[in-house]
Amino acid sequence: MQIRFKNFDADDEFEELWSYEFGQHNHFRPSQFIEMLLDDEDYFIECSKKMYQRAEELEYEIWELEEDE
Repeated sequence: MQIRFKNFDADDEFEELWSYEFGQHNHFRPSQFIEMLLDDEDYFIECSKKMYQRAEELEYEIWELEEDE
C-alpha cells in the first residue's frame, strides 16, 4: 500500500480518468478534478511518510526485543 501511495501521480490519474462524460456525470470541471487529485497526492505522500516512519520504529522495537532474549 505504501508503494501505491508513494507512486500516486495526480497528472497520470487525471489522464486516465478524465473525459467530458466523466466531468458531466460527476459535475466536475477539469480544474476542480485536478485540484482534488493534487490534494489526494499530497495526502498520500504524507501517509507514505508516516507508514515508512512507523515501519522503522517497529523494526527498532523488534530489534530491541531480540537483544533482550
